Amino acid sequence: MVRDLHDGAQQRLVHAVMTLQLAHGLHPALLTTRGLAAAVEALAGRAPVPVRVETGDAFELQAAPHQALDVFDHPYVYTASTRRVRNDRLAI
Repeated sequence: MVRDLHDGAQQRLVHAVMTLQLAHGLHPALLTTRGLAAAVEALAGRAPVPVRVETGDAFELQAAPHQALDVFDHPYVYTASTRRVRNDRLAI
């Protein structure tokens, strides 16, 4: 239970920090130049396990702040899923 509380608080803190940074115009360069799919695929290439990324047209239609949050969330998802669930591969 302590771990769940800690993880939930940590997620809220990371989300708040990312939201504040986005409000000040911080965006990953690849997201700005090539779009969300390219940014997520680049992050997937650095994940600790193989990641298959499938995107559709609607993926790029998200508002810019949502796209940036997606990019910041993906590394956390990759790490958390391999540490806590012990996945050997992911599909996003």
